[in-house]
Amino acid sequence: SVGINAILTAIAAELGISCILTMEKNKTKNSTWEIRRASEMMSIALTKRKFPKDLGVDLLILKDKKYEEEKVRYEGNVIEVYSPVPLKPDSSGFARIFKEKSKIGIVWHGRRKLTVIGKDGLSIGRTLIREVKEISPEHALYLGYELSKAEIASLLGKTYIQDRALFRRIANEGGST
Repeated sequence: SVGINAILTAIAAELGISCILTMEKNKTKNSTWEIRRASEMMSIALTKRKFPKDLGVDLLILKDKKYEEEKVRYEGNVIEVYSPVPLKPDSSGFARIFKEKSKIGIVWHGRRKLTVIGKDGLSIGRTLIREVKEISPEHALYLGYELSKAEIASLLGKTYIQDRALFRRIANEGGST
């Protein structure tokens, strides 16, 4: 919706329209913010008589303006992994991770039953690990990964289902790279 809101706001600004009515539903969450930001951009662009680009205000949400890749120096043996490594079952129990409105949480089923809820996946994970000490390191890593996916889904207003990808991989669809 960001691109559509930006284009419609730009057209409205070019036509001298000063009021824009928008609705917010699940698919158009944050439209009010997007239109307000696009209006700021167009106001600056029209005042400076330039394109709405490089204004100090932008609508970038999931992408960065500049892509910077961290330079890493490998050490020791380098192990490359390109196929899924299956999770070993953890005898201490299992967990169900969920997103409920603006909260995320984890329900632990083990010797001790426990539910931890909040908004910050890292804090939820740390709390679970401190409460249930017998979780294996591999299982803890998996739970942290899933909690971070649930947190990102919550921030973006996306559906979260445990063990499912949060985003479609589009790089190799249709034969293009």
